[in-house]
Amino acid sequence: MNQDSSGPAEPSQATASGAAYRDLIIRTAMSFIDLPLERMDAGIQQALADIGGFFGADRAYVFQYDFDTHLARNTHEWCAAGITPHIEGLQALDVSHLDDWVRPHRNGQPLVVPEVDALEDSSLRDVLVPQGICSLLTAPLMDGENCTGFVGLDAVRGPLTYGHDETEMLRLFALLLVNLDRRKRAAAELAASAYEKQLAYQALERKTEELARTNAQLERLAHYDNVTQLPNRNLLSDRLIVSMRQADRRRNGLAIVYLDLDGFKAINDSHGHDVGDLMLAQLARQMSGVLRDGDTLGRLGGDEFVAVLIDLSDEQLLQPLMLRLLNAASRPIELNGLTLQVSASAGVALYPQDKSLDADQLLRQADHAMYQAKLAGRNQYCLFDSTRDQAVQGRAGYSEPQ
Repeated sequence: MNQDSSGPAEPSQATASGAAYRDLIIRTAMSFIDLPLERMDAGIQQALADIGGFFGADRAYVFQYDFDTHLARNTHEWCAAGITPHIEGLQALDVSHLDDWVRPHRNGQPLVVPEVDALEDSSLRDVLVPQGICSLLTAPLMDGENCTGFVGLDAVRGPLTYGHDETEMLRLFALLLVNLDRRKRAAAELAASAYEKQLAYQALERKTEELARTNAQLERLAHYDNVTQLPNRNLLSDRLIVSMRQADRRRNGLAIVYLDLDGFKAINDSHGHDVGDLMLAQLARQMSGVLRDGDTLGRLGGDEFVAVLIDLSDEQLLQPLMLRLLNAASRPIELNGLTLQVSASAGVALYPQDKSLDADQLLRQADHAMYQAKLAGRNQYCLFDSTRDQAVQGRAGYSEPQ
C-alpha cells in the first residue's frame, strides 16, 4: 500500500514512469515467447538485468527449492556494477530453519523485508546480515499449488522501498519462469522412446492447455490491478488514448478524473494491509457502480484512482457524475465488524482544449487539480482551468458551479 503523508500529496509522477514500466513488462514478456530452450539461461540473465536495473536494485536473482532435502539453490544472479556476486556460496542454502522465509512462498505470497536491520534476532536475520542485505523483495515460483523457488531483488548499498510496480513485475517474471520450466520438462518428455513420445505428446497437449490458461493469467496481470480487479495504469493509459481519439471523431468531449482517497492511510495503518486491501476492493466496486456504460475506472496504485468519463456533449453533464462518484467513495463500508469510511479529493481535466494535449499531459492536469482539491479541504473536486492553466475552486464539493 502507498504510504500517504498526513498533508496534501504532491502531484503524482506515475505518468512520467508509466511508459517505461509498460515497456519493461512488454519487453520481458515478449522475450520469453518461443524462447529456444538452449537460450533459456541467457534469456533469464537478461531479464534479471533489465528488471534489477530498472528498479535500482543491487542484485536480482532466481532460486530453486528442493523441499525433500530442505535446500535452496541460487541458479541465476545479476549484480549491479561494484556489487560482489554471491551465487557460488548459495548453491546449498539450508532452509529447514527459515520458516519465516519459506512459509509465505509456499502460500504463494511475496516476501518483503523493508529494513533488515529492523528485524528481531532470528535465523532469517542471521542469513541476510552476513550478505550485507539492507532490504529485499521476493516472489514465489508457483507451479499450480507447488512452490518450486522464488525470484527476488535486494539492496546492499542502503534500504530501498519496494511497492506495487516491483511486486507485480516479479509476479509476472515468476509466471514466465514457471512457463519456461514447464516447456523444458515437456521437451524432456518428448525425448523418450516412441511409446513414451506418444504419451509425452498427450502430456504436451495438456501442458499447452495449462500454458494457455497461464498466458491468460499473464494477460490479466499485465492489464488489471490485483487488489481491485480494475484496469491498471497500463490498460487505463490505452483506454484514455482510445477515448480521446473517439472524442475527436465524434466531436464531443471527455473528462479525466484523478481521485485520491482522504483518510485511507490512517485506516491502513490502524487495521493493517489486509483490511486496507479489502476496503480498496469494495470502494472500487462502489465507484464503478455509479459510472455509465463506456466510462472507465482504473487504479494507478495505492489509494489513487482515475476515471475516464466519455461522451460529455455539455460540461453541465459533469457535475452529477462527479457527485455520484464522490458519494460512492464516501459511502461507509462494513468489514469484519468494523464500520470504515473515507472520502475522496478529485481533480478533473476536460478534453478537447484550445491547445493540443496528449494523454499524459491531460492526466497531469487532473493530478494538479486534485492537489488543489486537497488544499481546499478535501471531499470535493476541482476543475482544471486550461485558459488560466490552473485548477479553479468554483466546482468543488457539492456546490453548484459558479
